[in-house]
Amino acid sequence: MNIYGIDTNHHHPITSWASVAAWLKRMNNGGPGFDMVRLGYSSRSGKGGLILDNIALTSLKTCNKLGIPVGVYVYCYDTTPAAAEKTARDVIAAIKPYKIEYPVAYDMEYGTHDGRATGYKYDNKGKRRKQIRPIAAAALKTIEAAGYYGQIYCSRDFYLNYLERDKLSAYDVWEAAYTSKDTAAVVNGIWQYTSKGSVPGITGNVDLNVAYKNYPAIIKAAGLNGFAASKPATDTAHELKTIKAGPHERGRLQETHRGARRRRHCMGGLLK
Repeated sequence: MNIYGIDTNHHHPITSWASVAAWLKRMNNGGPGFDMVRLGYSSRSGKGGLILDNIALTSLKTCNKLGIPVGVYVYCYDTTPAAAEKTARDVIAAIKPYKIEYPVAYDMEYGTHDGRATGYKYDNKGKRRKQIRPIAAAALKTIEAAGYYGQIYCSRDFYLNYLERDKLSAYDVWEAAYTSKDTAAVVNGIWQYTSKGSVPGITGNVDLNVAYKNYPAIIKAAGLNGFAASKPATDTAHELKTIKAGPHERGRLQETHRGARRRRHCMGGLLK
């Protein structure tokens, strides 16, 4: 079965966590669903280091209390591999006190049309495009070296046209593609299918997601994210589901495909 969840940040304040938890249970036939919490963003200087979202730690604490499985993501302004490593180290230090049952995602996006500092200004041809893979790899290797499940978070357009996918195929992907059907589900672990969802207890639009892998089972079986290794659970294949969503919104799309390496070495074939 598919697992439905949300991702949250301070831009859309949570007014009732009880209502959020109830909505997630309705979406998942009684299951808890998940929340990918924006932990924050890396320094806009491009030199690395985590700036916390002002509700991130409260969200993690509350989700842990309510039994809502959580992952985190950090928005990237890093301009060098060294900066990405610094950001990733700060991320790991911040989440250690919390129960993290979903991936730790590194969010890579391109800047907006108005030129404001909303992401590193990658181009599709020159030097900056060549820096994307080393920056992403540095962050993810640091996350994995700390024993956490790393993920790339980016738009489908970014995934297809900016990442050197063949050289990053060892990593899971959380993609955003605001289309009626996800055609990349076979390779990417989480699909963000709209930014215009409505969830009781959250102010304004909400990003809605579907996970195609049982991340809590995978992570716990492999002994990742601070969990002791357990007997591997069988992750069932997930049926692709058509969802009516908003129009394709290029600037916010994202994606992820995680770990051939972790699949082979950590999970003994648990992932396909």
